[in-house]
Amino acid sequence: MKNLEVRKKIIGAAVRVFTQRGFFETRVEDIARCAGIAKGTVYLYFKDKPSLYAGIIDEYFNGAVTMLKQTVSENISPTRKLEKIAKDWVRFMLRFKGGIGLEMIDNMNLTSRIMKAIHRQAIARVDEIVALISRIISEGVEKGEFRKTDPRIGAYFFLNAVRAAFSLHFFIPAVAGKEQEIIRITLDGLKRR
Repeated sequence: MKNLEVRKKIIGAAVRVFTQRGFFETRVEDIARCAGIAKGTVYLYFKDKPSLYAGIIDEYFNGAVTMLKQTVSENISPTRKLEKIAKDWVRFMLRFKGGIGLEMIDNMNLTSRIMKAIHRQAIARVDEIVALISRIISEGVEKGEFRKTDPRIGAYFFLNAVRAAFSLHFFIPAVAGKEQEIIRITLDGLKRR
């Protein structure tokens, strides 16, 4: 019987070790040692190092989808929902700040086989996220809160704006505490109205 806590412990250790050493320099033994478990235990949860790497990416998506579904179901305006999602996701991503190398730098060096598996997995999850955000945007258009736009295109732009907000925190630490400004620009743009 697999234990969810052990899986999370393995993923947490893998994030730390991959971030420090990169994908190719990391050994499963290193991850097991960091997690305080036997190497064989890692293989009970993940078939190999690439599937563990993909598991980390999936963990990020699971957290994001869970937060999104909770917000979509809340009885608040579409504008408030997008504001809440942006704030929650930036905070969530900052918790995984150490794993940014997994998403940006190290990926450039991964083999095409690993990247194809992660890409397929990510596309399916992004489609799920876009569909949920599209519902919020459609609701906002219907209620007159948002201008008429293609909800899916709006959702992709919204996601990229949230990702940019996270990148700002990572590359320009001085923006810490300016989440409201980032959210305002994300939702209202720069154009004077």
